[in-house]
Amino acid sequence: MKKNPLANMFFIGAYNAPPEKKLTQKRVNDISNAGIDVIITGGSKKNILTLMKFADKTGLKVIPMNSSWIAAMQKSTNQNATAKIQKIIADYSNQSSLLAYGIYDEPAADLFPKLNISSKEFQKYDSIHPPLINLLPSYGSPVQLGASDFRAYISLFIKNVNPVVLSYDYYPFREGTTLFDGWHNDLRIVREESRKANIPFWVFVQSEGIKGGLKVPSREEIFWQANTALTYGARGILWFCYWTPPYFPKSRMHEKHYSAMIDIKGNKTPLYNYITEENNFLKAAGGNLADWDNKYIARYKNGKLIGGNSPVGTPKGKNFNLIIGTFTKNNNIRLVFSNDSFTKENTFSFLPEKQFQFVKVIKNFHSEFQKNNNFKLKPGGCIIIEFSTSSSNKKQGNKK
Repeated sequence: MKKNPLANMFFIGAYNAPPEKKLTQKRVNDISNAGIDVIITGGSKKNILTLMKFADKTGLKVIPMNSSWIAAMQKSTNQNATAKIQKIIADYSNQSSLLAYGIYDEPAADLFPKLNISSKEFQKYDSIHPPLINLLPSYGSPVQLGASDFRAYISLFIKNVNPVVLSYDYYPFREGTTLFDGWHNDLRIVREESRKANIPFWVFVQSEGIKGGLKVPSREEIFWQANTALTYGARGILWFCYWTPPYFPKSRMHEKHYSAMIDIKGNKTPLYNYITEENNFLKAAGGNLADWDNKYIARYKNGKLIGGNSPVGTPKGKNFNLIIGTFTKNNNIRLVFSNDSFTKENTFSFLPEKQFQFVKVIKNFHSEFQKNNNFKLKPGGCIIIEFSTSSSNKKQGNKK
């Protein structure tokens, strides 16, 4: 069985690099300085190779995604897919900054058999850099999904394509509302299906506005998206977008994007600082969870458990909104507590069951672990705490 090149790793990514006329070493340094590990981008071969050259000097990884590739994948048969894929691999595989090939975005289920052909061909000729396909969220229509529901869509993708990573997007902050329950349900389903398949999952989250659709997230909304996804076990958090895409009114996708991390003119927006702040936490937090098993998830609303379970203990308090992810490795346990509100501070106490002992605070972000096992999580805040079991304590004692 081939080793999954993306297993047991944690990535912070973003979509859309600077355009060709704005692409400089300083611009690429700004991407890395924001705590981003991977940039996913399209453009010409020349532009992508220039980006890769600059990326080499910062340690940034690149996933090229080109519209002409996508057209080829959609029409692919064994014969013409092979020729196209061999050319793509010849162009990019020797670049040290290459992480993967972005071969399709948001396909319907009827394309999965063709994408399976393409995926196998990529892996046949380049076993180091896998193909990446990003999926639709549950708010895609049944026609867009090509399946009866979101779980069926995800399940069909895994069955038919056998991916090395499960990647999808979800943008919850709409003008005038938040797609709140769908956010959690998609995370729950993707978590469950990726665990069954023993592959990591990534999620693209919102870091811009689109006129008539998405609003620009606040600082706390940025924190909430990333930290709740981390708690559900995401191995990749990817921001959409880094550089604000241009407006092409005559194109099929004529969306007016605005105020991403970098605006259309190349200026940093407030989101650049918000996301840099969050990414600094994610780098440490994700690194401390990457090879741990996200075994349980529990969601509490207004102080009551509404889904999943938390076997280490039960939080106590009034009206808190909280997600607890239980990560295990050998006999050790790490709990991730994330505030499931981006507007209210949450306070609660957490006394573990007697067989679990507190070891240490691994990392906290906009949160406090106080005396007597009391917690205070600011809006969007998160804290990671390690516990051990009685059996592991006995083993340690025997070694002394």
